[in-house]
Amino acid sequence: MTHFKSVLFGGVALLFGLTACGQGGEAPVPAPSGAPEATIEHGAIEPIARTFTADKFTQSNYRDVRVTHLALDLDVDFDAKVLRGTATLDFQRIDPAATELVLDTKGLKIASVQVYADGERIESSPPPFKLGEADPILGAKLTLSLGSPDTDRIEIAYETSPDAEGLQWLSPE
Repeated sequence: MTHFKSVLFGGVALLFGLTACGQGGEAPVPAPSGAPEATIEHGAIEPIARTFTADKFTQSNYRDVRVTHLALDLDVDFDAKVLRGTATLDFQRIDPAATELVLDTKGLKIASVQVYADGERIESSPPPFKLGEADPILGAKLTLSLGSPDTDRIEIAYETSPDAEGLQWLSPE
């Protein structure tokens, strides 16, 4: 009987999913009041202007600096239940006057930060980062000094903690 119920509920869920994806007879979803609408000219769709309100779940400065590429090089230590390695971030300054990149972290130990401009490493003293106090919800704010206006890449060497929320370590059982 439980197998029958699973098949029945699975079939109903599939039916609702297919109905929701149907093509015919659906009315367009209206844009929120005051939002600009997309227009179609000669088969091209004009983009809708989007305005973002402040994200209350981040400490980052995403309005000033945009990360455009992330490359991870990580080693997994199953016994210690940690990841170790580097995150290399390419970025663009949305605000040309921005002097720092602020990222969200939770349960990370930052070993070092290297700053690059046009592919060349920039020597800096003191270290170009500061890890803030941990907030129970938002984590710790990682502030990275961008230095030169030509800076376009940052490499962060770090290690996760065994209880990092973004990881789940399962036993073989």
